[in-house]
Amino acid sequence: MSRRRASFPFGLRVWCKPWAVALLLAGPLAAAVALADTNAGDSAGADQTLEPVIVSAEKRELSLESAPVAITVLSGAMLDQSNSTQMADLNGSVPGLTIAKSSGFERIVSIRGIGSETPENAYTTQPGVSFHVDGVYIANTISLDQTLFDVDQIEVSRGPQATVFGQTSTGGTINLISKQPELGRYDAYVDASAGNYDLLRGRGVLNLPLGDTLALRASVQGYGHEGFATDTDIAGFRLDAADDQSGKVALLWQPQQDFSGTLTVQLYHAHHHGDEQKNILDPNPDARTVSQDYPSYFELANQLYYLNLKWELPWAELKSTSSWQVLENHIQEDGTRFDSAHLGFFDHVQPWDTWMRDLTQELSLVSHPGSFWDWTVGAFYLAQINHQYVYESSNVVAAPYLLYDNDGHIDRHSYAAYAQLIAHLSAAWRLTAGARYNHDAYGGPSTSYGVTTNDRYSQGVPTAKLELQHDLSAAAMAYASYTRGYKPGGVNDNPGAVLVPELYRHEGINAFELGSKYHSLDGTVQLNGAAYYYDYQDMQYIADDPVPFKYGIDNIPTAQILGLELEGAYLTLENRLRIDGNLSLARGRLIGDFHTLDAKAASTIIAETPACQFGGVYTSATCHTEVAELAPNTDGNLVPKLPQWQGSLNAGYTASLGSYRLLARLEYIYRGGFEYRIFNDGALDHVPSYDEWNVYLQLTPPGRHWNYQLGISNLFNVAGINARYTDPYGTGQTSDQYIPPRQLIGTVAYRF
Repeated sequence: MSRRRASFPFGLRVWCKPWAVALLLAGPLAAAVALADTNAGDSAGADQTLEPVIVSAEKRELSLESAPVAITVLSGAMLDQSNSTQMADLNGSVPGLTIAKSSGFERIVSIRGIGSETPENAYTTQPGVSFHVDGVYIANTISLDQTLFDVDQIEVSRGPQATVFGQTSTGGTINLISKQPELGRYDAYVDASAGNYDLLRGRGVLNLPLGDTLALRASVQGYGHEGFATDTDIAGFRLDAADDQSGKVALLWQPQQDFSGTLTVQLYHAHHHGDEQKNILDPNPDARTVSQDYPSYFELANQLYYLNLKWELPWAELKSTSSWQVLENHIQEDGTRFDSAHLGFFDHVQPWDTWMRDLTQELSLVSHPGSFWDWTVGAFYLAQINHQYVYESSNVVAAPYLLYDNDGHIDRHSYAAYAQLIAHLSAAWRLTAGARYNHDAYGGPSTSYGVTTNDRYSQGVPTAKLELQHDLSAAAMAYASYTRGYKPGGVNDNPGAVLVPELYRHEGINAFELGSKYHSLDGTVQLNGAAYYYDYQDMQYIADDPVPFKYGIDNIPTAQILGLELEGAYLTLENRLRIDGNLSLARGRLIGDFHTLDAKAASTIIAETPACQFGGVYTSATCHTEVAELAPNTDGNLVPKLPQWQGSLNAGYTASLGSYRLLARLEYIYRGGFEYRIFNDGALDHVPSYDEWNVYLQLTPPGRHWNYQLGISNLFNVAGINARYTDPYGTGQTSDQYIPPRQLIGTVAYRF
């Protein structure tokens, strides 16, 4: 297997379209604009605004316009208006963000092409985009399946967050900020929704002051709908059916002005029919009809307990974030995504069970502003216990049809220390420098086919950041940054493999970014932008091996990515018309000779290699050598999950109808096409683009207690393909997963 670095092969071909050149010449380079609507229940019928938004980027509260980070803020109101019920619904709403479904139960998040190419390995590998809830690091990707609930805003920071967020933030970080208790204010809110596909949703919120120093916020949600897809082989069975319940209780204690503590409990339970995964060999042209003879189910139970403490010291703010996380996930699925009558064999996964227990602790100390130096120091610790059990049966092997089984127990320990300094060189110039040391260790026994191995991995890696920021005027700023990001490596449990290594290396990224932000002093215009170049090293991905069942994780030596992002908002007609939009343009390629196999290529080559016949694939070194020599070269392939074009445009207008207020909002989303895997294998990997239109109406009577809403998502019922997934194990079948069909949802809300 040869590994060679090479120069960027495609030059500026990506920029050759005339309208792309016009965009390059037209305005500032890109970051993110806040969609600063407040919660629909809080602002019913109000005129729209471009109010300043506070974000928690850099572990320091900043206004969005002053933060030298490419960051987008999505309010809870905007999520409701777009019928965004899961993280996967955010595609097109944030520049550079792609959330792809995987294997019916995972959500693979990529930002600017950096994320995870190791699906179905949640208990051994780390994501490339970190996910936080109220500052708590969520140490798994399965939790991204949860229905969104009681959201204040979602902050999406793009680019490596190498200093204050660390090793799992190679592509960026997503921080979900939930609604918090408020002292001295009684508030209650309920709503009920109904729609097609028998959709029912109920939500209730209570904020209750308990004296002068305590406040309680309790919120609940029930959500469910019939399946979007029909299974013709199982009478009455529909896929993509949802049934989940969420609950949260948060207790705020503030005995004095300079100290507060919030204890939060979040509980979530989902029992779904599995995601629709339509095999590309299925001859039925109806995207919402499948033929599968084994039912798929998904069950997830999450418990999240966390304590946020904050002390205002005379010279700094001290924060402590502690959490205990419990996850239990059960999956049953048709491994072929097709029935045996068509394929001639079956593959059943029953069960695929995952149990996780996580303990996290973070301390940070942030200086008060106003001096020459602003500084942040902190430390983070994660302890995780993980148990996964998989049993897969298929008649491609002899009775009792055991194709694969694994009982793995992994413990993980990560710790980090970080520091960041901001020097105020003048009233207009600031220089930021930061560093972090990350250490990861994991391992444990894993048993397959009665054989137990016990591998361990441990490594420490530093990361760093350097940034220069300049205030161009009272309304505009620009910044330039260099960041070194990192994601841990690990161990493959594959003794005897020929191509796939025993150890896979950690990922590294050198990220260079130029950005600018503009906000008009009259509060009617926001325009932000960023341009970036990434040198991405040792991208982790799933590789197959000539020796059966010796697959594992390997590293692509080099990838290079270029991108441009624009985002803006405009308010006019006496604050009654608000227009928001974003556009991202990106291109990336794998660089240098690198030969590797996926399950499809391996099976094809083995079938055509005489030395591999009659059991030779298990025993013949000649077979293994010949297959390895024929492995395809990835040089020049496109970076996966990186749409070349992506964006959205929406307009909201508020009108007075006598004493009533009407908000009408129209949204257009374009999610560009991309390659799903590093192999770029034609129809198996290319995910086509799609368009989506959403409509939202909100009517508020006088008095503002009642509120009526009507939403239509995917107005033209487009069968857009979210992901095209090829099983890297087992059968190697390829299937499509779709965005939800057209949904009509009516809501009645009342605020007490």
